Amino acid sequence: MQIILASESPSRKRLLSQAGLQFKVFPPNIQEERFLNPKKPEDSCLYIAKQKALKAQSHYPEAIIIACDQMVYFEEHLFGKAYTIKKAIDTLVQLQGQTHCLFSALCMLWKEKNFYHICPSYLSMRPLNPKQIKNYVLRERPLNSAGSYHIESQGISLFQKIKTEDFNAIEGLPLIQIFNQLIKWGYPVCS
Repeated sequence: MQIILASESPSRKRLLSQAGLQFKVFPPNIQEERFLNPKKPEDSCLYIAKQKALKAQSHYPEAIIIACDQMVYFEEHLFGKAYTIKKAIDTLVQLQGQTHCLFSALCMLWKEKNFYHICPSYLSMRPLNPKQIKNYVLRERPLNSAGSYHIESQGISLFQKIKTEDFNAIEGLPLIQIFNQLIKWGYPVCS
C-alpha cells in the first residue's frame, strides 16, 4: 500500500516522516482562495482538502491519498495564508488578545473508500503590541501558514491557551485520525 501526501508543506512532510510512514509527495497546486466562504468555514476547508486529494488520486489511483487544509476563523472572517509580511502583520493584529478557531480538514482516499474529518482547535492568543507582532513576523516569516504563525517553533510563544483533540492538527496533520483510518483500512502500522 503506497501513501501519497497531497501537499508540499514542510510541516506535513515532517509530521508524516516523524510518525514513521513511508510516502511520496504530490503537489496538488489548488487555487485555494477561490473556494473560501466565510459563511461556511468548515465546508470551505474540507472542500479544498477534497480537491487536493482528488487531484492526487487521479495520478495515483491505487494509493492511499492523504490531503489536508487549514483555515483560521475569527469574527466571521477566514484567514488562510498571508503570502506577504504586511498581510501577516495585519492578521496577527486582528487575532492578538483573542481566541480563534483553526480548522484542520483531513481527506483520505483509497480506491473507492473515503474518510473525511474536521479537527477544530481553539487558540487563545496573548495580547501583543505592534512591535512584538512585527518582530515575530520578520523573524519567523509565517507567510505560508494559516493564521500567520508557526506553532511548532517560536509561534508557540504567542499563545496563552490551546484546546484541541490533536496538537499535530495545528501543525498541519491530524495524525491520530490518520492512523485510526490507516488501521481500519488494514495498513500495516507498527509492523
